[in-house]
Amino acid sequence: MELNCIFEIPLQEATTGDFEFSQMNCSSSLFELTQNVASPTKEFYIQKTLNYGDILILWFLTLFSILIITKGIFGFFWKK
Repeated sequence: MELNCIFEIPLQEATTGDFEFSQMNCSSSLFELTQNVASPTKEFYIQKTLNYGDILILWFLTLFSILIITKGIFGFFWKK
């Protein structure tokens, strides 16, 4: 997984003299640049691949949702 980034517009801190960068441009086939809806000037990167942990969490959430929906439907039609 490779992410090629270029840091742009260096800013020097007045107190410590360290440099920080105010912009970062990255290119990769695994990440996608997305704008924040609430604040359009801010951007972030989203990973476009799933790993085993993501798949396991999605599987448990799907199973839990199906069980809750099934229990609700059966409870509605067949009351004790």
